[in-house]
Amino acid sequence: MDRENVIFLDFDGVINNNMEDVTLTCVILLKNIIKKYNAKVVVISSILGNGTNKKKKNITVFLNNLGIYNIDFINPNLEGDIYNKKILPRLVGIIDYLRKHPNINYLIIDDEFESDYQLLGFNHLKTEMWEGLKCKDYYKISFEEADLECLKEIIYENRELTEEEKVMNNLINVLKLIKK
Repeated sequence: MDRENVIFLDFDGVINNNMEDVTLTCVILLKNIIKKYNAKVVVISSILGNGTNKKKKNITVFLNNLGIYNIDFINPNLEGDIYNKKILPRLVGIIDYLRKHPNINYLIIDDEFESDYQLLGFNHLKTEMWEGLKCKDYYKISFEEADLECLKEIIYENRELTEEEKVMNNLINVLKLIKK
C-alpha cells in the first residue's frame, strides 16, 4: 500500500511574508511541492481558532482559490503534555492526526515552534519568520514516516473552549437558525 504524503501547513510566515500579503513565490513553491510529492495539505495554522466549520470553509475556499484542493484540518481544540510538560495545541493536533492516519509520510512546514518540533522528533521545515517559503526551502523537502511508538507517551484530550469561543459558537448557531 502506498503511503500518502501530508504537509502540515502553517499560513502566516509560510505562504505569505507577513500577516497580510500572500506572495506569488510562496504559493508557486507550495504548489510545486504538492504536485511533485502528490501531497495533501493539513492546515495547522492558528487562524483555525477553535475550528468552527465556518473558519474551515473560509480556509478551504481560500486555498481552492490558490489552486490547492486536497485539504484537511487538525483538531485545534486539544491540549496535552508529555512528562508533565505542556504541548502546544497545534502540536497536539498534529499528533492526533498522525495517530488517526498511521499510514502517511509527513512534513511540517512552519516558521515557528522549532524547538518544540525538535523536542518531539518531528520532521519539520522551518521557514524564515515572516518571509515565507523560499527556493532554498524547496531543496530541503523530505517526507518521513511518523514514529508512532514515540508518540504513545503523549496524553491529550479536548480542551475547554474559552468564554469568547463559546459565545462565538452560539452566535454562529443562532445565525444559522435565522438563515433557515
